[in-house]
Amino acid sequence: ITCDNPYCVHCSWARKSKRAKRIQEGIKHFQSLGYIGYFVTLTMPRSDYLDKQLNIISKGWRNIQRTLDRHGVEYHTVRALDTTFSDDQSKGTYHVHIHAILMIQERSLDTVNALVTGAWVGSSPSSSLACQKVEKIRCLIKLSRYCSKMAGIALEIGSSATKSETKSWKSKSLPELILQAMEGCPWAAYTYRDFLEKMYRKKSLTFSKNWPKLEEEEEEKG
Repeated sequence: ITCDNPYCVHCSWARKSKRAKRIQEGIKHFQSLGYIGYFVTLTMPRSDYLDKQLNIISKGWRNIQRTLDRHGVEYHTVRALDTTFSDDQSKGTYHVHIHAILMIQERSLDTVNALVTGAWVGSSPSSSLACQKVEKIRCLIKLSRYCSKMAGIALEIGSSATKSETKSWKSKSLPELILQAMEGCPWAAYTYRDFLEKMYRKKSLTFSKNWPKLEEEEEEKG
């Protein structure tokens, strides 16, 4: 019996490997059709208001989709939400950000970067253009595992990106926040409860409509 909550330590183990496999197979499928893969990181300033950040995430992502559609770009996506936390009152408690994979046909890196980051900053004026990142996919396996990690908390990737994100000043990952709450820290316990309440029914990992499903998923559905 599982709760199927992406932020549950137990249940996240069950979903991470399937989602990593689906990401890998989807990238391979679209690459065989001539699509180019890009890894996108979209950020905004920290805030004490998680609802506000989630609204910006939703608005910014919709604006990116509209921009790509308006320019006639053929694309397929995987979008993952990640959150780090800080007890430094001068920094803001929450830092919600997007890690996404874009499979795009016949567009240069410069064009994709301009369209995606421009649309994001247009929806989040407080976000710095210099803090947004679009790069071509190089290591498919590590990338798919990293994105599937965003669908739960069970997998910690030892990449330089993850280390710099969770170890800089007083920034904490979700597993670190949970551990601190278990040790009796009032701030961590309150923040974790607030996070779970605000993230209720929010998807931590989203595949675009035509991203291929795994064969076992299709069999189960039937």
